[in-house]
Amino acid sequence: MIESVSDRWEKIFVLNELDYEEEGEFKLCRNVLKYPEKVREFLEQGYWWSNEYQNCYRPGKTFSFGYNSGQMFINLLLEFRKLYQRNLNPVEIYGNCFNGNMRLTNMRSILPHVDSDVAHEMGIAFNLNLTESNQVMTSFWSWKNKKSSYSLSEKEIIEANTFFDQQNETVKGNKWIQINSQYGNFKMESVAEIGYNDMIIYPSHYWHNVYMKENWFQNTDRVTLTGFFAVS
Repeated sequence: MIESVSDRWEKIFVLNELDYEEEGEFKLCRNVLKYPEKVREFLEQGYWWSNEYQNCYRPGKTFSFGYNSGQMFINLLLEFRKLYQRNLNPVEIYGNCFNGNMRLTNMRSILPHVDSDVAHEMGIAFNLNLTESNQVMTSFWSWKNKKSSYSLSEKEIIEANTFFDQQNETVKGNKWIQINSQYGNFKMESVAEIGYNDMIIYPSHYWHNVYMKENWFQNTDRVTLTGFFAVS
């Protein structure tokens, strides 16, 4: 009998009992999955789509769970609802695959961003590390000393959008670069180190991006699970 992918996923995406630590802009949860090596293997054997097209700001490759996110991550969803005492629902959950040799097709890929594009769409985001490395990190930023995009005035929103439009150029053939801690009006506030099988959770309207220096992950891939949950 052929085993369905959903049945296999249900067997391997099993959570341990989760405890959370407050770490500035984010919460940290250690030892999240019971079988992290099996989840990594599941992703490695699946379909990874290249993000190398002009209008995509996400670098590397993506493993999409599509419309199945709510069912495939029901245990994580219930955990977050209990943690935040809110009726959160998944917006998007996917795998990220980065390495130091991936092409940088759009400058927006290296810049800080937020995951809440709709006005007043409050929510959370998470990064779960499936890579045995001490170089898996997410950096948090401020724009004009404001860590949240919801703190910007109308004038500052226009200024930020103008800045992004000026950076929105195609750079085909270029490899990944790590921007400096001061970039225009952006200032790096902190860097979260995410250990193997650890997860960080943060407000989706906080400025953030992947922290990965050019010489990292030359011979291996940086694989993480990432997702966004909005308050319904």
